[in-house]
Amino acid sequence: MSRTELLIPRPTLIIPSHYEVDSDRAMVIMRRENFEPELMIQRAMRFSVTRHGEPTEFAEAEAGLSPKGKREEYFYAVDFITGLELLDCPVEILGLYSPVFRVTECAAIIKQQLQIEQYQRGFTDLTIRGFFPCRLIDGTGTLKPLIDRGVPKERAYFEYINSTEAYLLSIGSKPHTQVYADQMNMLIRYWFWSFGLGNGSVWAIPIVGHETGVGSILKYHRPEDANKIGYAGESELGVFVNKDGLRGVYNGEEFQIAKYG
Repeated sequence: MSRTELLIPRPTLIIPSHYEVDSDRAMVIMRRENFEPELMIQRAMRFSVTRHGEPTEFAEAEAGLSPKGKREEYFYAVDFITGLELLDCPVEILGLYSPVFRVTECAAIIKQQLQIEQYQRGFTDLTIRGFFPCRLIDGTGTLKPLIDRGVPKERAYFEYINSTEAYLLSIGSKPHTQVYADQMNMLIRYWFWSFGLGNGSVWAIPIVGHETGVGSILKYHRPEDANKIGYAGESELGVFVNKDGLRGVYNGEEFQIAKYG
């Protein structure tokens, strides 16, 4: 499989009519002839794509967070709101989370800690709109088929992210091409909506999901970093919307995810 074929899972990426996939550049492109973003006022958006904290049991849908996992979500919330304070402008938080139990628990901890931090810091320019379940980031059925076949839990993610789509389908796993497409479909929709909102508060969107969600985006845009997502512990990928398109930030380094043609 060529790098271009690997980067763009055509059969599963749903592209609206004003977008197209440029396989040569391995990029989602907004068609300028059908849409003129430079003539519109765009709302600033900042995403934080993160995996859940350490669970009591890996790859078990009903498992909750371990004490360590709960601490990880507390520190994630503190770091997240600290970053928003540095923007020095009105901010609205609209959180999304995978409907799996342990991730629902993460979202509740993050929301509560954000509210506590807002009150203690006197952050009056912050509005917390809420956290909402999103099935596009549901990680159910990705790692468990590998674990059921004897792959050690601490190696399951690495086995998953380095396996072929054909193999993952053959064992009943949701392949990373589909996980990537689900994440991109969500981000692209927000990218498009940013043009209809006009001036106003920055939208800060924490997306609390699974290691496979963070890893799949890195696999297709920063493959050298895809294996850096560990067996446990919070791992964050930043994505922001600006006049260049969608850009990612991982470990302090930026890369393009989608752009204008």
